[in-house]
Amino acid sequence: MKNEINMEEELKKIEWMKNSMPNSYEIYLSQIGMNIQGNFYVFEYIAKFSKQPTLWISFNTVYNEIHTLKKEFSSVGWKNYLNPKNTDIKARKEFLHFMQTNFPDTKIVMVFDLVQCMQYPYLGSLMIDTPQYSEVYNALVEKYGDPYSNDKRVNEALWIMDYEEAVKLHEENTKAWEQM
Repeated sequence: MKNEINMEEELKKIEWMKNSMPNSYEIYLSQIGMNIQGNFYVFEYIAKFSKQPTLWISFNTVYNEIHTLKKEFSSVGWKNYLNPKNTDIKARKEFLHFMQTNFPDTKIVMVFDLVQCMQYPYLGSLMIDTPQYSEVYNALVEKYGDPYSNDKRVNEALWIMDYEEAVKLHEENTKAWEQM
């Protein structure tokens, strides 16, 4: 059942919460009928929960330039890489509106991307928990492009990670944290 809400107003509230009360996201979003969860690495969520190739979308222009245009990380630096100003909030809002309008029952998960030293919301990425080649998957590929291709828009890039790669990265990350 789709909730009738003013998405623009709700997204403004969400952005405010991101800055002032990041731990209140999940409760608030469930109250307005958006199925968003969070606090996982991309690979962690895939390895533990979806256990299949899974999509995520990044709205961080620097992250996407590094991974699609193969821009040297050293030319960007940590400050620019993790600066929230480099996340296209408008594109993120449009994505959330698209999902709420067309696929309101699809689980969306806030993820930490592949930056292991910082936490969301710096990059603003969202994982879409849907089977590969499903109606949701196909609609996202049509709208945002092939997640396997490096031909991506820098402000809204659709990515996919295979289960085997996710398990490997999750195991490496777990070992690294255990050794600290």
